Amino acid sequence: YYYQDKYFILDRDQNAIFVFDKDGKFLLSSKDKEGEGPGEYFHLLDFDINYENQTIEIIDVSAYKIRRYTTDFTFLNEINLPLDVYPISSFELLSPDLYCFYESANGTKEVNILKMYSAKKNKIVGEFLPVLKDNRPTTQQNSFYNFEGQIFYTFPFPNNELYRIDISDHSISKVLEYDLGKYNLPYDAFISSHVPGYEYFEEYKDYLFITHKYENSKYYLGFIQKHNDLYAFKYNKATKEMDIISRIFSDGGILLPPALVDEECLYVLTSPQYLDITINPDLLDEKSKDVYRSLQEDDNPVILKYYLK
Repeated sequence: YYYQDKYFILDRDQNAIFVFDKDGKFLLSSKDKEGEGPGEYFHLLDFDINYENQTIEIIDVSAYKIRRYTTDFTFLNEINLPLDVYPISSFELLSPDLYCFYESANGTKEVNILKMYSAKKNKIVGEFLPVLKDNRPTTQQNSFYNFEGQIFYTFPFPNNELYRIDISDHSISKVLEYDLGKYNLPYDAFISSHVPGYEYFEEYKDYLFITHKYENSKYYLGFIQKHNDLYAFKYNKATKEMDIISRIFSDGGILLPPALVDEECLYVLTSPQYLDITINPDLLDEKSKDVYRSLQEDDNPVILKYYLK
Protein backbone atom coordinates (compact mmCIF):
# COMPACT_ATOMS: atom_id res chain seq x y z
CA TYR A 1 0.00 0.00 0.00
CA TYR A 2 0.99 3.62 -0.57
CA TYR A 3 -0.53 5.77 2.18
CA GLN A 4 0.37 9.15 3.71
CA ASP A 5 3.45 9.34 1.47
CA LYS A 6 4.70 5.99 2.77
CA TYR A 7 4.96 2.47 1.38
CA PHE A 8 3.56 -0.31 3.58
CA ILE A 9 4.89 -3.69 2.44
CA LEU A 10 4.00 -7.10 3.83
CA ASP A 11 6.86 -9.58 4.02
CA ARG A 12 5.27 -12.94 4.84
CA ASP A 13 8.64 -14.66 5.15
CA GLN A 14 9.61 -12.27 7.95
CA ASN A 15 6.08 -12.16 9.38
CA ALA A 16 6.11 -8.36 9.39
CA ILE A 17 5.02 -5.13 7.70
CA PHE A 18 7.84 -2.79 6.64
CA VAL A 19 7.32 0.95 6.13
CA PHE A 20 9.40 3.16 3.81
CA ASP A 21 9.13 6.83 2.89
CA LYS A 22 8.40 7.94 -0.68
CA ASP A 23 12.13 7.93 -1.48
CA GLY A 24 12.57 4.36 -0.26
CA LYS A 25 14.17 5.14 3.10
CA PHE A 26 13.32 2.56 5.76
CA LEU A 27 11.22 4.06 8.58
CA LEU A 28 9.96 1.26 10.81
CA SER A 29 8.45 -2.22 10.89
CA SER A 30 5.99 -4.27 12.92
CA LYS A 31 8.68 -6.76 14.04
CA ASP A 32 8.53 -5.45 17.63
CA LYS A 33 4.88 -6.52 17.74
CA GLU A 34 5.62 -10.12 16.83
CA GLY A 35 5.09 -12.43 19.80
CA GLU A 36 2.48 -13.94 22.08
CA GLY A 37 2.04 -11.14 24.60
CA PRO A 38 -0.72 -8.50 24.90
CA GLY A 39 -1.04 -6.45 21.73
CA GLU A 40 1.31 -8.76 19.81
CA TYR A 41 0.58 -11.01 16.84
CA PHE A 42 1.76 -14.56 16.23
CA HIS A 43 1.06 -15.19 12.52
CA LEU A 44 0.50 -12.16 10.28
CA LEU A 45 -1.43 -13.56 7.32
CA ASP A 46 -2.58 -10.31 5.72
CA PHE A 47 -3.23 -6.63 6.51
CA ASP A 48 -5.28 -3.69 5.33
CA ILE A 49 -5.39 0.03 6.03
CA ASN A 50 -8.48 1.63 7.54
CA TYR A 51 -8.44 4.99 5.74
CA GLU A 52 -11.35 6.33 7.76
CA ASN A 53 -9.75 5.68 11.15
CA GLN A 54 -6.14 5.89 9.89
CA THR A 55 -5.22 2.54 11.39
CA ILE A 56 -3.61 -0.71 10.27
CA GLU A 57 -5.60 -3.91 10.68
CA ILE A 58 -3.85 -7.26 10.56
CA ILE A 59 -5.26 -10.76 10.65
CA ASP A 60 -3.51 -12.97 13.18
CA VAL A 61 -4.80 -16.15 11.62
CA SER A 62 -3.72 -18.66 14.25
CA ALA A 63 -5.16 -16.52 17.09
CA TYR A 64 -8.53 -16.07 15.32
CA LYS A 65 -8.21 -12.30 15.71
CA ILE A 66 -7.97 -9.08 13.78
CA ARG A 67 -5.61 -6.72 15.62
CA ARG A 68 -5.67 -2.97 15.13
CA TYR A 69 -2.66 -0.64 15.33
CA THR A 70 -1.81 2.96 14.61
CA THR A 71 0.38 3.59 11.57
CA ASP A 72 3.44 3.46 13.85
CA PHE A 73 2.28 0.06 15.21
CA THR A 74 0.99 1.15 18.58
CA PHE A 75 -1.60 -1.45 19.59
CA LEU A 76 -5.19 -0.19 19.85
CA ASN A 77 -7.64 -3.09 20.16
CA GLU A 78 -8.69 -6.37 18.60
CA ILE A 79 -11.75 -8.35 17.53
CA ASN A 80 -12.30 -12.09 17.77
CA LEU A 81 -13.23 -14.00 14.63
CA PRO A 82 -15.75 -16.85 14.67
CA LEU A 83 -14.76 -20.27 13.39
CA ASP A 84 -17.22 -20.18 10.49
CA VAL A 85 -15.23 -17.50 8.61
CA TYR A 86 -12.31 -19.94 8.35
CA PRO A 87 -10.30 -21.04 6.45
CA ILE A 88 -8.92 -17.63 5.39
CA SER A 89 -6.34 -16.93 2.70
CA SER A 90 -6.62 -13.12 2.60
CA PHE A 91 -9.05 -10.34 3.50
CA GLU A 92 -10.21 -6.85 2.62
CA LEU A 93 -11.62 -4.19 4.94
CA LEU A 94 -14.83 -2.94 3.28
CA SER A 95 -15.83 -0.47 6.03
CA PRO A 96 -14.87 0.01 9.71
CA ASP A 97 -17.37 -2.75 10.57
CA LEU A 98 -17.38 -4.96 7.48
CA TYR A 99 -14.78 -7.44 6.20
CA CYS A 100 -14.54 -9.69 3.17
CA PHE A 101 -12.57 -12.93 3.61
CA TYR A 102 -11.21 -14.98 0.73
CA GLU A 103 -10.91 -18.74 1.12
CA SER A 104 -8.75 -20.78 -1.21
CA ALA A 105 -11.03 -23.71 -2.03
CA ASN A 106 -9.65 -27.22 -1.78
CA GLY A 107 -10.90 -30.71 -2.47
CA THR A 108 -13.96 -31.68 -4.46
CA LYS A 109 -16.66 -29.85 -2.50
CA GLU A 110 -18.04 -26.63 -3.98
CA VAL A 111 -17.58 -23.70 -1.60
CA ASN A 112 -18.28 -19.97 -1.65
CA ILE A 113 -14.78 -18.52 -1.64
CA LEU A 114 -15.83 -15.02 -0.45
CA LYS A 115 -17.45 -14.42 2.94
CA MET A 116 -18.66 -10.99 4.04
CA TYR A 117 -18.49 -10.62 7.83
CA SER A 118 -19.96 -7.93 10.09
CA ALA A 119 -17.90 -7.39 13.25
CA LYS A 120 -20.77 -5.44 14.83
CA LYS A 121 -23.26 -8.27 14.30
CA ASN A 122 -20.57 -10.95 14.75
CA LYS A 123 -21.88 -12.99 11.85
CA ILE A 124 -21.47 -13.70 8.15
CA VAL A 125 -23.84 -11.46 6.17
CA GLY A 126 -23.09 -12.80 2.67
CA GLU A 127 -21.32 -15.63 0.84
CA PHE A 128 -20.37 -15.44 -2.85
CA LEU A 129 -18.68 -17.04 -5.86
CA PRO A 130 -19.04 -20.83 -5.58
CA VAL A 131 -15.96 -22.67 -6.85
CA LEU A 132 -15.56 -26.42 -7.04
CA LYS A 133 -11.85 -26.70 -6.40
CA ASP A 134 -8.75 -24.56 -6.44
CA ASN A 135 -5.80 -26.42 -7.88
CA ARG A 136 -5.31 -23.77 -10.54
CA PRO A 137 -2.10 -21.72 -10.48
CA THR A 138 -2.15 -18.61 -8.29
CA THR A 139 -1.03 -15.70 -10.46
CA GLN A 140 -2.35 -12.60 -8.63
CA GLN A 141 -1.26 -12.38 -5.01
CA ASN A 142 -3.81 -9.76 -3.96
CA SER A 143 -7.24 -10.27 -5.51
CA PHE A 144 -8.84 -7.17 -3.95
CA TYR A 145 -8.24 -3.55 -4.86
CA ASN A 146 -9.80 -0.21 -3.97
CA PHE A 147 -10.58 2.26 -6.75
CA GLU A 148 -12.47 5.54 -6.27
CA GLY A 149 -13.92 4.36 -2.97
CA GLN A 150 -15.20 1.04 -4.32
CA ILE A 151 -13.82 -2.46 -3.70
CA PHE A 152 -13.17 -4.82 -6.60
CA TYR A 153 -12.32 -8.50 -6.63
CA THR A 154 -10.88 -10.90 -9.17
CA PHE A 155 -10.07 -14.59 -8.81
CA PRO A 156 -6.36 -15.10 -7.98
CA PHE A 157 -6.07 -17.68 -10.75
CA PRO A 158 -6.24 -16.82 -14.50
CA ASN A 159 -9.71 -15.63 -15.52
CA ASN A 160 -11.55 -13.01 -17.58
CA GLU A 161 -13.85 -11.61 -14.89
CA LEU A 162 -13.91 -8.62 -12.54
CA TYR A 163 -16.41 -8.11 -9.68
CA ARG A 164 -17.50 -5.14 -7.58
CA ILE A 165 -18.44 -5.61 -3.92
CA ASP A 166 -21.39 -3.50 -2.74
CA ILE A 167 -21.35 -2.87 1.02
CA SER A 168 -24.78 -1.18 1.03
CA ASP A 169 -26.68 -4.41 0.39
CA HIS A 170 -23.93 -6.98 1.03
CA SER A 171 -23.81 -8.12 -2.58
CA ILE A 172 -21.34 -8.73 -5.39
CA SER A 173 -21.79 -8.15 -9.12
CA LYS A 174 -19.77 -8.80 -12.25
CA VAL A 175 -18.71 -5.50 -13.84
CA LEU A 176 -16.41 -6.73 -16.59
CA GLU A 177 -15.75 -9.85 -18.62
CA TYR A 178 -12.94 -9.61 -21.16
CA ASP A 179 -13.85 -10.92 -24.59
CA LEU A 180 -10.76 -12.33 -26.28
CA GLY A 181 -12.68 -13.88 -29.15
CA LYS A 182 -11.42 -17.28 -30.25
CA TYR A 183 -8.70 -17.05 -27.58
CA ASN A 184 -11.23 -16.96 -24.72
CA LEU A 185 -10.38 -19.50 -22.05
CA PRO A 186 -13.12 -22.18 -21.77
CA TYR A 187 -13.84 -21.13 -18.21
CA ASP A 188 -16.22 -23.93 -17.18
CA ALA A 189 -13.72 -26.57 -18.27
CA PHE A 190 -10.90 -24.67 -16.62
CA ILE A 191 -12.42 -24.45 -13.14
CA SER A 192 -13.43 -28.14 -13.11
CA SER A 193 -10.25 -29.49 -14.68
CA HIS A 194 -8.01 -31.96 -12.86
CA VAL A 195 -4.86 -30.67 -14.54
CA PRO A 196 -2.46 -29.71 -11.72
CA GLY A 197 -0.81 -26.33 -11.22
CA TYR A 198 0.97 -24.65 -14.10
CA GLU A 199 0.30 -27.56 -16.45
CA TYR A 200 -2.86 -25.59 -17.29
CA PHE A 201 -0.80 -23.36 -19.54
CA GLU A 202 0.29 -26.39 -21.55
CA GLU A 203 -3.12 -28.07 -21.54
CA TYR A 204 -4.82 -24.88 -22.83
CA LYS A 205 -1.93 -23.55 -24.90
CA ASP A 206 -4.21 -22.26 -27.69
CA TYR A 207 -5.96 -19.82 -25.32
CA LEU A 208 -5.09 -16.58 -23.55
CA PHE A 209 -4.92 -16.43 -19.74
CA ILE A 210 -5.49 -13.07 -18.04
CA THR A 211 -3.23 -13.44 -15.02
CA HIS A 212 -3.27 -9.98 -13.35
CA LYS A 213 -5.77 -7.09 -13.26
CA TYR A 214 -5.43 -3.43 -12.20
CA GLU A 215 -7.32 -0.21 -12.85
CA ASN A 216 -7.05 3.58 -12.98
CA SER A 217 -9.49 6.20 -14.26
CA LYS A 218 -8.53 5.70 -17.92
CA TYR A 219 -7.53 2.05 -18.24
CA TYR A 220 -8.01 -1.48 -17.09
CA LEU A 221 -4.47 -2.83 -17.03
CA GLY A 222 -2.97 -6.27 -16.59
CA PHE A 223 -1.05 -9.20 -17.99
CA ILE A 224 -1.94 -11.99 -20.39
CA GLN A 225 -0.18 -15.32 -20.72
CA LYS A 226 -0.16 -17.33 -23.94
CA HIS A 227 1.54 -20.66 -23.49
CA ASN A 228 4.97 -19.69 -22.08
CA ASP A 229 4.91 -15.98 -22.99
CA LEU A 230 3.62 -13.13 -20.83
CA TYR A 231 2.34 -9.84 -22.28
CA ALA A 232 1.08 -6.59 -20.77
CA PHE A 233 -2.27 -5.15 -21.82
CA LYS A 234 -4.25 -1.94 -21.44
CA TYR A 235 -7.97 -1.64 -22.07
CA ASN A 236 -9.25 1.87 -22.75
CA LYS A 237 -12.46 2.41 -20.79
CA ALA A 238 -13.73 5.11 -23.15
CA THR A 239 -12.99 3.51 -26.52
CA LYS A 240 -13.19 -0.13 -25.31
CA GLU A 241 -10.04 -0.86 -27.29
CA MET A 242 -7.54 -3.36 -25.93
CA ASP A 243 -3.83 -3.20 -26.72
CA ILE A 244 -1.58 -6.18 -26.01
CA ILE A 245 2.04 -5.11 -25.63
CA SER A 246 5.32 -6.96 -25.31
CA ARG A 247 6.70 -6.56 -21.79
CA ILE A 248 10.26 -6.67 -23.14
CA PHE A 249 11.48 -3.12 -23.84
CA SER A 250 13.35 -2.38 -27.06
CA ASP A 251 15.97 -0.36 -25.15
CA GLY A 252 16.52 -3.03 -22.51
CA GLY A 253 14.72 -4.41 -19.50
CA ILE A 254 11.50 -6.27 -18.84
CA LEU A 255 8.24 -5.24 -17.16
CA LEU A 256 7.17 -7.41 -14.21
CA PRO A 257 3.60 -7.45 -12.83
CA PRO A 258 3.26 -4.43 -10.52
CA ALA A 259 2.30 -4.48 -6.86
CA LEU A 260 0.43 -1.18 -7.25
CA VAL A 261 -1.05 0.99 -10.02
CA ASP A 262 -2.17 4.63 -9.81
CA GLU A 263 -3.05 7.36 -12.31
CA GLU A 264 0.55 7.95 -13.37
CA CYS A 265 2.66 4.89 -12.64
CA LEU A 266 3.07 1.16 -12.30
CA TYR A 267 4.99 0.23 -9.14
CA VAL A 268 7.00 -2.97 -9.42
CA LEU A 269 8.62 -4.64 -6.42
CA THR A 270 11.75 -6.64 -7.23
CA SER A 271 14.95 -7.93 -5.61
CA PRO A 272 18.27 -6.18 -6.32
CA GLN A 273 19.68 -9.42 -7.73
CA TYR A 274 17.17 -9.23 -10.62
CA LEU A 275 17.72 -5.57 -11.52
CA ASP A 276 20.22 -6.33 -14.28
CA ILE A 277 17.56 -8.16 -16.29
CA THR A 278 14.69 -5.90 -15.22
CA ILE A 279 15.96 -2.44 -16.14
CA ASN A 280 18.44 -0.63 -18.36
CA PRO A 281 20.36 1.64 -15.93
CA ASP A 282 21.14 4.10 -18.74
CA LEU A 283 17.47 5.12 -18.74
CA LEU A 284 17.46 6.14 -15.07
CA ASP A 285 17.70 9.71 -13.84
CA GLU A 286 20.85 10.67 -11.90
CA LYS A 287 19.30 10.17 -8.48
CA SER A 288 18.10 6.68 -9.42
CA LYS A 289 21.48 5.84 -10.93
CA ASP A 290 23.11 6.64 -7.59
CA VAL A 291 20.68 4.30 -5.85
CA TYR A 292 21.32 1.59 -8.45
CA ARG A 293 25.10 1.81 -8.03
CA SER A 294 24.85 1.60 -4.24
CA LEU A 295 22.67 -1.54 -4.13
CA GLN A 296 23.97 -4.86 -2.84
CA GLU A 297 22.54 -8.21 -3.82
CA ASP A 298 21.17 -8.89 -0.32
CA ASP A 299 19.57 -5.45 0.16
CA ASN A 300 15.84 -4.92 0.64
CA PRO A 301 13.55 -5.17 -2.41
CA VAL A 302 13.50 -2.20 -4.80
CA ILE A 303 10.43 -0.31 -6.03
CA LEU A 304 10.56 0.49 -9.74
CA LYS A 305 8.25 3.22 -11.07
CA TYR A 306 7.11 3.03 -14.69
CA TYR A 307 5.24 6.06 -16.01
CA LEU A 308 2.17 5.42 -18.13
CA LYS A 309 2.01 7.12 -21.51
